[in-house]
Amino acid sequence: MKSGSIIIPGTPLTWARAKANFNKGQGKPRYYTADDRRAKMEEITYLWRIAGHGVLEGPVEAQMEFIFRRPKGQFNAAGQVRPQNLYDRPGRGKNGGDIDNLAKIVLDALNTVAYADDLQIADLWLRKRYAGPQEQPETRVVLTELTEAPMVSDDQLTLAAF
Repeated sequence: MKSGSIIIPGTPLTWARAKANFNKGQGKPRYYTADDRRAKMEEITYLWRIAGHGVLEGPVEAQMEFIFRRPKGQFNAAGQVRPQNLYDRPGRGKNGGDIDNLAKIVLDALNTVAYADDLQIADLWLRKRYAGPQEQPETRVVLTELTEAPMVSDDQLTLAAF
């Protein structure tokens, strides 16, 4: 069973819809990916390649953890997380985003690099949370070839630790 993992430093970035540029007289818009999204995808591809991971075959399990910096407003004067914010999860903007769009930019970047086609993704485990005291914002990715697809009951479902 082959697997590979990477850590993408920095605040996780969500996928954004393609932008449209309308040129006068040409009728059809020209669609493009925003520069910051394209750069993030190139970074993800680069990290997978320099880690020495190859292309996984067959069904693949993808685990991703998106870690964000906690907003300053959630800390008290002593620098500790306020009790009412202790179990908060990242929401919008710089402090979150739609979890499916966080995964999409990673999955699209690794398409043809970590797996031949993203239709190979059979299991997808996602988590977003705030960084702990000794952590920095980052995205953790683990991809594993699945050799079989066992039947699992609801009481057996757990997310493996990263």
